[in-house]
Amino acid sequence: MESKSSSVLLFGLLLALAGCRSACMRDDDSLEANDWLDEATPMRLGEPIEARANEGDPDAFVVEVPAGRTLVWEATHRGKENNAGFDLYGPGFARIEWERADAGAFAGATFEGVTNPDKHWQYATYRFRVTPTREGRYYMIITEHGQADNMLPFSWDYRLTATLE
Repeated sequence: MESKSSSVLLFGLLLALAGCRSACMRDDDSLEANDWLDEATPMRLGEPIEARANEGDPDAFVVEVPAGRTLVWEATHRGKENNAGFDLYGPGFARIEWERADAGAFAGATFEGVTNPDKHWQYATYRFRVTPTREGRYYMIITEHGQADNMLPFSWDYRLTATLE
């Protein structure tokens, strides 16, 4: 009989965790709602913003950039899971493809990561370089991705800075 009660207890725990998936979301940052390009949080060049990306709730940022200067987006890990994804867009919401800086390819932007010494699969800093051919608004969307085995939603605390070179 003990086996049956253990199964019921385990089933109840799994059911509670499944329901907690949406109810256990971590608090958003004060920048919400900035989930898409038309809601992007405006940034000032050189002034960092501290934010949190929650799984399923992307963060969008925008900065005005002149032509001919290189825009550098830098996102630095500040805490939580750090399973981040990035999308870059230019004027008119045109998607900018990017490649790893060490891959020898250039597809509109380059990416380089500074490894987190505690976890070899994470980066402590993510850096993207874009050299605009025209002035305008340039966007960064940051998404926190989950894992197939995470029971609770993931979040990532980060500091984002946009500068010109």
